[in-house]
Amino acid sequence: MKKIWPLLCLLSLGACRWMSQARLDAQKGFLSVQTYDFYQNAPISLNGDWAFYWEAFRDPNQLPWPDPPYYMPVPASWNTRKMPNGRYFPHYGYATYRLRVLLPPKRPPLGLYIPKIWSASKVWVNGQLISSLGDLSNRFEGYRNQIVEKVEPIEAKSDTLDLVVQVANFDIFVAGLAQEFRLGAFQKVRENTALAYSWTLMWLGALFLMGLYHLVLFAFRRKQVSTLFFGSICLLIGVRQVVFGDHYLYEYLKLHAGWLDFKWQSSIYYITTFALGPLGLAYIRSLYPPKINFWVLRIATGLTTLYALFILLTPPRVYMPTITVFNAVFVPMILYMLVAIVRAALKKRNETGLLMTGIMVLVVAGLNDIFHQIGWELFGYLELLPLAFAIFLSIQFVVLAKRFSRAFREVEDLSANLERKVEERTAELNRKKKRWNKRAKSWSEPTPKSTTVWSMPAASKNLF
Repeated sequence: MKKIWPLLCLLSLGACRWMSQARLDAQKGFLSVQTYDFYQNAPISLNGDWAFYWEAFRDPNQLPWPDPPYYMPVPASWNTRKMPNGRYFPHYGYATYRLRVLLPPKRPPLGLYIPKIWSASKVWVNGQLISSLGDLSNRFEGYRNQIVEKVEPIEAKSDTLDLVVQVANFDIFVAGLAQEFRLGAFQKVRENTALAYSWTLMWLGALFLMGLYHLVLFAFRRKQVSTLFFGSICLLIGVRQVVFGDHYLYEYLKLHAGWLDFKWQSSIYYITTFALGPLGLAYIRSLYPPKINFWVLRIATGLTTLYALFILLTPPRVYMPTITVFNAVFVPMILYMLVAIVRAALKKRNETGLLMTGIMVLVVAGLNDIFHQIGWELFGYLELLPLAFAIFLSIQFVVLAKRFSRAFREVEDLSANLERKVEERTAELNRKKKRWNKRAKSWSEPTPKSTTVWSMPAASKNLF
């Protein structure tokens, strides 16, 4: 375990862009940063309570507005919060968010990071439209979402910044502003985003390289099926990152590739996510066959295949509400996998400590992100699952490397033992050969003739 900590620390640097953001919470639609130094400090997260107007598209150029009936925490999905009457806001609907920020008198040119809004949206700053994604509508007809993040320069001529966001959602279970906005010096906001994009692209390239490498290993050695499953897991996570990741490739595809509409984007994203369950079970079974029941693996594979077909054949508006239902199947797969790893660890099987660490990282990150969607925060506003996948796959890479190293070492030891036995056997045969040659030589020598003189018996002599 001591050898894995430097690797985990290195991978955790990918989350530094989240850790480095300053934190000041808005109160009742206002956020004061008048004493904040945008020249020296990192961009600030615009988290807290925003003014929220349900089922209304408020015009930012027709002020003043009436007092908001409700304040909505950001980032959070609005369907995780209750209305004044005590009932939860529905998934589908439309609303207007507003936040007023009091700025310092001296400040550099500012930039606004607009995160992925999982819906159609428009963003205004001081009455000026700076972002328009998808088609807003107050009903499903005429609505089209578009999920892209942006960095926009803003002009703040006064010391007050009035931020207005209109959102409509009619096809996904995450509604509203589920990710954080950030405000800071334009150059720093752009650099932070570029750094995050570079990290994601580097990780994406590593995923595909690891996946293809292990598939090639399997092609040359079919008995090592763990390489097949590990390579497939790498490629699936890579595809998942392509269609819904923070990088330039995703941004280009969403803005220029007509085929990556929300139907295909969401289908690929959820199919690759849920396919990780049976693939993970198959991978653990390839490493520790007795610990994963064959019929459990078959049932998990069958249910996931059927649900994948259901996602492909139905529109997002139909299958999206069933995502949480299928989690009742997906989560037990992960827990069963964890139990199998623990059972193997109790018997002190090879590398089980590393595997259990990777699974635990995934479980904790998954719980954090699931709780985040329902409004509970374990580790603040951090989305941990991408980082957890990076740690998990890196640990699995170490596990497979150790298994191959051990296999090569066993082959080397076997070869050394075989050479020693061959030498011992050869020496023994040489000794036997020498003894045989010595005996054969003694047998081939002629026997010397007898020189004994014959004499007549005395009794015979008296006869004469």
